[in-house]
Amino acid sequence: MKIYTNNQRSLLLAFFLSFVAWVFCFRAFISGNAGLFEDAVPYYDHIKFFIDNIVRGTYPLWDSYWNAGVPNEFFLRRMGSFNPLFILVLIFHKVGIPYMLSYLMFMVFYFFLGMFGFFLLARHLFKDDRLAFTAYLILMFSSIGTRIFDSYFMLVITPLVWFFYFLFAFAEKQKKLFLLGIVLAFMILMTTYVPFYFIAIFLAFLMFFVPCYFSSFKKFLVNFWRFSYKNKIFIAFCVFAIMISFLPGVLFFLEGKGGELAMPRRHHISTDQNILGVSNYTITRWAIPEDILYSYTFDDFRRFCFALLYVPVFGFILFFLGAFSAITRRTVFLLLWGGFVFLVGSPRLTPLYDFLYNHVFFFRYFRNLHFFLWFLLLPISVLLVVGQAGNFLRDVPQTKAKKVFLSVLVLLVHLGVFIFVFNQGTAIMSTYLALGLSLMFFVLCALGVLKERNTVFLLFLLGAVVVQPVQVYGYLAKNSRSSGVKDFEYDKVSLDFSFTRQRGYSRGAGLYFATHWYNFLAENLPGDALDRYLQYKFVVYDNVEWMPDQDFNISRVQRIFAENQNIALVSPHPSDEASEDFIRKGAGQALLIEGDSDQFQLLRYNTNDLTIRTRFDSPKFLVYTDTFHKDWHAYLNGKETDLFRANVAFKGLWLPAGENIIRLKFGNNIRHLLNFAFMALFYGVFLVIIFLWRKDLRSSRSMALK
Repeated sequence: MKIYTNNQRSLLLAFFLSFVAWVFCFRAFISGNAGLFEDAVPYYDHIKFFIDNIVRGTYPLWDSYWNAGVPNEFFLRRMGSFNPLFILVLIFHKVGIPYMLSYLMFMVFYFFLGMFGFFLLARHLFKDDRLAFTAYLILMFSSIGTRIFDSYFMLVITPLVWFFYFLFAFAEKQKKLFLLGIVLAFMILMTTYVPFYFIAIFLAFLMFFVPCYFSSFKKFLVNFWRFSYKNKIFIAFCVFAIMISFLPGVLFFLEGKGGELAMPRRHHISTDQNILGVSNYTITRWAIPEDILYSYTFDDFRRFCFALLYVPVFGFILFFLGAFSAITRRTVFLLLWGGFVFLVGSPRLTPLYDFLYNHVFFFRYFRNLHFFLWFLLLPISVLLVVGQAGNFLRDVPQTKAKKVFLSVLVLLVHLGVFIFVFNQGTAIMSTYLALGLSLMFFVLCALGVLKERNTVFLLFLLGAVVVQPVQVYGYLAKNSRSSGVKDFEYDKVSLDFSFTRQRGYSRGAGLYFATHWYNFLAENLPGDALDRYLQYKFVVYDNVEWMPDQDFNISRVQRIFAENQNIALVSPHPSDEASEDFIRKGAGQALLIEGDSDQFQLLRYNTNDLTIRTRFDSPKFLVYTDTFHKDWHAYLNGKETDLFRANVAFKGLWLPAGENIIRLKFGNNIRHLLNFAFMALFYGVFLVIIFLWRKDLRSSRSMALK
């Protein structure tokens, strides 16, 4: 039997209504009518590609659809492929929900999961449900929720919030559930996007938490030691899981030094040997102050768009009321933590970032300093504001004089905000309505009317916070509806093999991520020339010419591609002298493979592995116009054979006369199994957390019944 107190029922109702209100605000985006924007588009594409392959039993280490083929590890790390909650997309889709809607439902769920975690974190800090719910509402209806539809922020923010919740929960009460929650959140953060944001935020947290709460920190260490002594095997597993989570990022970091890959837009003018390195200029030209100033220029909500910083007007009322409250140690800590991160992310204001860039290696490997505004500074600001204004929401004045004083103070603050808004001349109607509801709410709080009426308190609060965002996000939908992307690249991708590509495949120069030599072609060949050549995935040649890696004639390459000349340019020079027999002259054009035939058949295919059968009367050289990478291996009739870089950027190999079975495979079996083992570890930890949570819940209910 479930037992809820009246306050708990009120809170559940308020959570439900806040969810409904938020969905209503973003109904045009959630339904897909308004589309996705900016970085949210490739994230949708790559998550879909990943899940589609996993369903087929393939962990996609290679993406043959992106710039004629790239190692997929970069995209897998950006999305955090080991995150166990991605299974929700698959579940939604399998019950008949269209894929786009399944993805959006997952992202909305993940957002609310993060916001609920923020509520739990705030409750740990404030020890008060009302204050925690206030913080939850303000953050949820700030512009952080808009970033679902134009960025990937929630893939970082949600585990970041839960990491700190579990950390504070474990410090308060040493439970396996909380420690395992810390571990899973840490694992997800270390394998998602660029983990250096999290590392910087956590190190800054320790820098100021330890001196501000030194006695609490010592107590935490003592309790952790006792817990570890009693649970040695469990602690050993947690340490193992944390160490394992570093491995995917380290491997990709090392691959960035290999010279096989290119990220020209990211690595532009950087002197770092690793392609992940970013120049100081690229990083510092747009940081936190620029993001704030950009948002400030949009002073008319009728022009509201994505990437703008927005907080409901109710949050500003709390800010001004909190200015009259005493400063607490918690406020000092949050100010120091947030202030330090702000200075790190404001390189034009102080030399702090330049120092870190030059002396702390990982500061050279993430470029969007303004992300700190969304990952940390906005949530911290909400906690600061709500914490400072807590006296107005939680405590009821005992004397009539104090009630009158607070009522007058509330009136003056609202009047000041009203005058400021009115003088702007661009205020929308909901702003005035929100101010009116807020004034009524705080006066009733000051008079003590809402002290014992928790349901009324929460509903009044919900109305005061939500009324303005409903109209603001209506303008966002209106301003965005015609420009959102609805035709997604990977919705058109079939995992079944196609022998040809549609025209317009080549993206030309200015690529974000590609193999080194494909990027070279894209920068030096006209887009239409490369596009024509890429139309056919298999090309068979009679003639071969060795091509040096330096000082070769790019105009000749263009002519060979354009005229489909019967000659393959191969590099590097083979060590096997017998292969020189294949170098000969012949007339005609190269053979373009348009589909299965008696001479050429595709036997098996997935994105990491394909097998073909050939029957040619004479020796040939086969070029697969999927880009070359050192981790591709070729097998001829069951034995490994040389795989060459052909026609500057692609894969090529010799074909003897007669029937041959050729297999091309990316990576090795150990690498494939290792990734599935990682997935099993993440899912296993997640399932154990669910088990421990249910066990803890049953125990709590049993105690409540006694």
